[in-house]
Amino acid sequence: MTESHGPPPPPLSRRKHYPKPTITVAEKPTPLTVSYIVEKNRYDLPNFVEHLGEYFEELPSIRKSTSTRKAPDFLHVWQRIKFTNPNIQLDSAANFFDTAIASPPRSSSAKSAVTVEQASGVCRGPRLLPARYDPILVHDYDANPEVKFGIQMFKVGILKLIFAIPPDTLAAARVKDPGLLAYVEWLKVDEGKDEASGMYGVSRVRNFESHEIIEVGTIHRPCHLIPDFGEVCDTRLTAETVLYKHNKFWLNNYIDALAFQELY
Repeated sequence: MTESHGPPPPPLSRRKHYPKPTITVAEKPTPLTVSYIVEKNRYDLPNFVEHLGEYFEELPSIRKSTSTRKAPDFLHVWQRIKFTNPNIQLDSAANFFDTAIASPPRSSSAKSAVTVEQASGVCRGPRLLPARYDPILVHDYDANPEVKFGIQMFKVGILKLIFAIPPDTLAAARVKDPGLLAYVEWLKVDEGKDEASGMYGVSRVRNFESHEIIEVGTIHRPCHLIPDFGEVCDTRLTAETVLYKHNKFWLNNYIDALAFQELY
């Protein structure tokens, strides 16, 4: 009788979770009301108020309390996170530095408007700058590093909001501080690579509705998505809007050496 041993295990050097990056944000966040955040991101944060209430309700208590928890009215908000990741193959090699941004649509400043005017010779007032939501890799700590590696160790999402619950709100509710949080739209990653490109296909789930609040500490780094237009391209899409209005992408594992090391 022939024994079936299955696929060979990954190399020993890859049978582990990849090291966590060093994560930094600005020292002073912007305090904003939840209603203002939702209004500014009207079409990009579906069900955020509901998800925030559920998340806050499930935070572990530090003291017994019989009062009903009230969801936060204010949040501390950041627009960018900086990541420092080590080279996983060469200890002597330089670190990788990345920045992920989550910024809603906003009006350009007067200074920016003057710069545009000077550059073009045409008088233009303040203009609406499009939103920017960067794609990210998130550690999947449910993945078994003994049998999985590469993209199987990560989830792919779109970073929509970076925030923290104010200390006074946490103290009033007598709950533990979850730290820095992110609101993420999850994308679905194809199981196998495309034979021609060697890249994984990525697509949106359930019509833009798969969102979740996660801890920023689980984010690994930004990633690069290439739109998969197929045979026909929607000419209404722009470089600023394609990432959050299009549905299918390629996960670019050639964007830098670290992406190739970790995803391929």
